[in-house]
Amino acid sequence: QGIAGNDVREIVEDKDGTLWMGTDGGLTKWQNGTITNYTEQDGLVENDVHSMALDSQGLLWIGTSQGLSTFNGNEFSTFDLPETESDSVNFVRSTNMVHSIMEDSKGKMWFGTNGGAFIFDGKSLKNISKDDGLCDNTVKSILEDSKGVYWFSTQHGRVCKWDGTTFTKVETEPHPYGS
Repeated sequence: QGIAGNDVREIVEDKDGTLWMGTDGGLTKWQNGTITNYTEQDGLVENDVHSMALDSQGLLWIGTSQGLSTFNGNEFSTFDLPETESDSVNFVRSTNMVHSIMEDSKGKMWFGTNGGAFIFDGKSLKNISKDDGLCDNTVKSILEDSKGVYWFSTQHGRVCKWDGTTFTKVETEPHPYGS
């Protein structure tokens, strides 16, 4: 069909109805039945896309196995996150993996990595990790609920929530391969 890769991992829709697909071979734009693919040759930090989000300003954030890119519709920029840990249990050797991306109700961008969650407020970057009470550093998904509580699904430490001050683990039955 012309999509950039075989494994479509994320799909987002922009305000104009254009679909953006993150794949294992790059980024695909599907607009009015026309496909356009973007890869490292176009400025994407890496072709192996794992996560995406459109922020309230219309900027597309693209998380890959080798870091984070933004796309304003015309050009890609690399957004530098600090290197984190590799995850040998899941064969993720990259220290730049971005598993998830979310914009919260205050306009802050959140990035789930193998080194915890990073929060970008438009000026500075902050990290929260196990050292702060997060249940595990491999953050697979982040959600802000309707009460402003942040929920984290993690690879090895189950699920936890954060009210901005205190982390609380959601107790579940342990599973030998993570939760």
